Amino acid sequence: MKLKAVILLCVCSLLSMTGCSGKEEQPEVVVDNFEELVQNGEENPTQEPKTEMQEETTSKETDMKNPTQEEAIPKETNMEILEGNIKSIGNESVVVCKSYTTEAEDGLVMVSSADESGNETLVTVNFTEDMKWELHTVKNSGINGDADVTISEASFSDLKEGVSVKMTGYYVTEEKEFMADKVVIYCFV
Repeated sequence: MKLKAVILLCVCSLLSMTGCSGKEEQPEVVVDNFEELVQNGEENPTQEPKTEMQEETTSKETDMKNPTQEEAIPKETNMEILEGNIKSIGNESVVVCKSYTTEAEDGLVMVSSADESGNETLVTVNFTEDMKWELHTVKNSGINGDADVTISEASFSDLKEGVSVKMTGYYVTEEKEFMADKVVIYCFV
C-alpha cells in the first residue's frame, strides 16, 4: 500500500513538472558587436572592437533597459527544484525533508534522503517577496493525469507538516538553505 502511495506521489510530481509548469526556460541571447552597431544605426562600423569591460557595460545597460522578473534572482544562480515533505513550519520559513525521484522498472519512485547514520536531509526554505503559491488538489489518485488535478491559489497558511511540496528557486547554502520563488502544495483527496 505504501509503495502505491509513493508511486502515485511520483506520478503526480512528474505530471506537475511536465504538464503544469508554466515557466519555460529562455535561452540566453548573445549579441555580436556588429549587430549592436547595426541596431544603433551604424551600418558600416569603423570603430575598434570593444574590450571585455566595454561589452560587460553594454550588456548591463541592455539588461537595465529590459528588466524581467528573473532579474530579482542573482544571475550566477541556477533555478533548481526542491521536492519533499514539510517537517516543520516557522514564522517566515519551513524545513523540508528533501526527496529524490528515481526511475524503477514499473514507474517512478520518490525516496526521502538520509545520510549514513539514517538522518534525513533537511533543508531550510525561505521565500522571495514575489512568491507564487499553487495548491494542486489530486483526486482519484491522479489516475487520469491532469484531469484529476485541480489547481488553485494558495498561501503560506496552506502549508502543514507532512504535506508534499515542490519548490522552484535556488540554493543559498549548498543543500542546507533554499530560496523559493514558487511553491506547489499537493493535497491528495
